Amino acid sequence: AKGEHEAETVGALDALATIVQLPPDQRDSMLLHVFGQLDLVEVAQVLGKEPDAVRQLQRRARRRLRTETTGRVTP
Repeated sequence: AKGEHEAETVGALDALATIVQLPPDQRDSMLLHVFGQLDLVEVAQVLGKEPDAVRQLQRRARRRLRTETTGRVTP
């Protein structure tokens, strides 16, 4: 159990280190959603953006994170 917890902590820190390298709007939308546990509408309200704009930011952020973590470019 202790090893699993340590692995989860390392994984979360790796994810955070990657997220903070995103462009500011993408980074903020992902941090609010993942760590702040806000839904799409709540993130949009905090950022002063439309939900569709936040959806697009998060889509771009996830694509970039996938590329950073796997080394593969995804469509």
